[in-house]
Amino acid sequence: MRTMNCVVTTLTIMLAIVCPMSGARAGSVGGDQADLAFILACKDVSRSALEDAFEAFLKHEGFKVLNLAGVQRKGGVYLFDVYLIGLDDKHRSVNVISLQPIHQVGPPDERHYSVGFRTPPPTQRASDFENALLMFVSKNLGCEARHVERHINGADVADSYEDDVRRMENLFREAEELKRKAAPPTR
Repeated sequence: MRTMNCVVTTLTIMLAIVCPMSGARAGSVGGDQADLAFILACKDVSRSALEDAFEAFLKHEGFKVLNLAGVQRKGGVYLFDVYLIGLDDKHRSVNVISLQPIHQVGPPDERHYSVGFRTPPPTQRASDFENALLMFVSKNLGCEARHVERHINGADVADSYEDDVRRMENLFREAEELKRKAAPPTR
């Protein structure tokens, strides 16, 4: 039964990963978009180094961090090489997701990631954090931020965004439950 519960929880987390975090909602044009979005191009940065550095940076900035790809790997599932979610008390979120290109667009030793930062709609610009994030990826990771875009969301997508926040909070709870179930019993 315990194994079955772990499998169900893992499948729930996988489903949440595969389903888009920000979909269009009736009445909105195209759904909400990241306030800041860019493609991160990294050379000579291992997956674990990137995950560890992002986790440390986001925690330092006040975000709780969930390594969804790490949860997958522990369960023997490999949908994404990297998938990090950061969520803070203000319901701002950061997603870092590995991209698996159909064809190589850069040098073969270069890895690409999608990075998105969102605030609750209507958009509440967080220029200090946005600049710190861009500085972190270039100075600390030695990576290049490409195709940097900034978007503004209206109040019409606030409900959709709050649905995403609830989904993310549930992922944090489920991951914690998986960790608790996987821990050896204390005597």
